[in-house]
Amino acid sequence: YHRIVKDEAVVSTQSTGVLGKPLPKHLQLGDEAKEDDGVASVEGLVQKIFTAVGQSVKQGDTILQVNVMKMLFDITAHRDGIVSAVLFEEGDRVSKGQLLYELAE
Repeated sequence: YHRIVKDEAVVSTQSTGVLGKPLPKHLQLGDEAKEDDGVASVEGLVQKIFTAVGQSVKQGDTILQVNVMKMLFDITAHRDGIVSAVLFEEGDRVSKGQLLYELAE
């Protein structure tokens, strides 16, 4: 997989094709993508969701956990904000590069 920022969209390329998704405000042109920016860095199953839409979070708070081969990876808030969307439910499979959550100002 490769993650490319192009024309205000995150594009993940795979051997089977190209997937595009609108770029979150915190990653729009001029901002650098961070290691933990709400995008899955691993492929696995959503084990547990710790926050709800509308909940206020601080940078570093755990939003959800992804189970990868029986190892749990915490996905944390990349900044302070209010959770505006959690894009998966517990038990859903996520792929590397997929947007997992969004934060509002």
